Amino acid sequence: FTDALTAYAVGEKGIVLKTIDGGTTWLVSTPPTALGELFRIHFTDDNNGRAFEKNGIQWITANGGDSWTPVANTLQPPYLGTTSITDISFSDNANGFAVSDAGKIYYTADAGNSWIELSNIKSVDQNKVISVNGNLQLSIGKDGTLLKTIDQGNSWQEIPNNLTNELINIHFITPQVGWVLDNNGMLMQTNDYGSTWGSVPTLASTNFKDIFFDAAGNGYA
Repeated sequence: FTDALTAYAVGEKGIVLKTIDGGTTWLVSTPPTALGELFRIHFTDDNNGRAFEKNGIQWITANGGDSWTPVANTLQPPYLGTTSITDISFSDNANGFAVSDAGKIYYTADAGNSWIELSNIKSVDQNKVISVNGNLQLSIGKDGTLLKTIDQGNSWQEIPNNLTNELINIHFITPQVGWVLDNNGMLMQTNDYGSTWGSVPTLASTNFKDIFFDAAGNGYA
């Protein structure tokens, strides 16, 4: 959402959908030649935004999605090779992080125009990255991998969590409080900025795929 009524959704074959009535109706606002799967969209204001393909190609709009232009950047081929970007998260209008299925984490300080690969990162497939605030970011991936930075990505610490399955989703409602979900439906919670995690009782027979919590702590899976 860019305001109370305007929101965007992206998906396969380069599709972009836009609503201006809170989701009651949706209009197609697709980049003209996007063929890959769009998996993330980010707006810095009502008009200016970027849509991201998994192959690293980015599209920019300056008119609220009415038209789109491809923009060259250092995440797109040939820089990535066969790597796919799995998630992108921005902490503000300029600073963002991207993760890949090759265990790479990338950082941008110019809204995605240029990216640098961060060093000393555990080489395991990463699925999600979130920016909780300007300094606190977390990335999750295979084998229960949970990485945390508190210095805008300069250094990353692997956080023990007693999970060995693939972590598929993560959500925070405050810098202190968050949850992580693995591919077997195991849910873990932190109350200390992601430093320690404890299990949360769930329906044992349910294989959850996604989680969401509102600001009051009410959760949905």
